[in-house]
Amino acid sequence: SEATGEELIARGLPADKVHVVPNAVDLDRFDDTPRPKPDPGSAAGADLPPLPANAFLIVAVGRQVRRKGFAWFIDHVMPRLPERVVFWLAGDGPERPTIEATIKRQGLSHRVRCLGKISEVNLIELYHRGDLFIMPNIVVPGDMEGFGIVMLEAGACGLPTLAADLEGIRDVITEGVNGWFAPSGDAEAFASRIESFVADPSSLSDASRRTAEYVRTTFTWAQTAERYL
Repeated sequence: SEATGEELIARGLPADKVHVVPNAVDLDRFDDTPRPKPDPGSAAGADLPPLPANAFLIVAVGRQVRRKGFAWFIDHVMPRLPERVVFWLAGDGPERPTIEATIKRQGLSHRVRCLGKISEVNLIELYHRGDLFIMPNIVVPGDMEGFGIVMLEAGACGLPTLAADLEGIRDVITEGVNGWFAPSGDAEAFASRIESFVADPSSLSDASRRTAEYVRTTFTWAQTAERYL
């Protein structure tokens, strides 16, 4: 990402030796065909838990480390959101005990679920079940977000992202096309944006189509290989 390049230059690498080529996503892994939500049986072999009726599902996928902002999001944003907003988090990492303790302290066990490591089938099903992908990263000195391929995976399935406006995330999201930004650490900004989507689901339907088209025409491995060459 551009942020990685800037960090290399800041650490002494000559600027003329830095050439930023974005990551890409393997589109063959993902199907962008919209599916009804919730639909617990939409993928053969998937065994994710059932969703509550009328749930608005926020999805996150990633290694559970502090910079990802998962504990922060649960602590500061989820309590502000309507009861029907549910947050499912896939992945594992050293921050998981803190995340689980935050869920318990906030009394959110009925709305926030740590799925742990999940299968490929369940991962794809999770992207399709979700209404919104979230990247609530916070600033942690010395531990930056280099890019964020999970946003491309979600986008390839038609799932747009609400993300913190920092670091390598900026190379993935184009505001209003495949997602939106909120200031990192601004709980009110995250909450108000999510509430607007809950109130107007049609806006997410339109965004889903834009997101899939944008990711599938902008972040292909063929284009990335050409840029390397």
